[in-house]
Amino acid sequence: MFFRLVNFIKGYVVILVKGLFPERFINLCSKNNIELWNIRKESKNAITAHVKINHFTEAKEPAKKSGCKILIRKKYGLRF
Repeated sequence: MFFRLVNFIKGYVVILVKGLFPERFINLCSKNNIELWNIRKESKNAITAHVKINHFTEAKEPAKKSGCKILIRKKYGLRF
């Protein structure tokens, strides 16, 4: 409950990651301490995940290294 409240106040986004190796994107995010949760596989080459706003900007580098594109599906929180 507390985790949800803090994330709503700070804000988070639901992202769609498309590319040949979305699993590599997850591994690089884990290595760089970028929090992802509710990770779901949409298709063979796409996943959806939730990420905090401040970690979203940091996730661009792992996406570039893994050859993936990040698209924002929804935005949540008081900032929006």
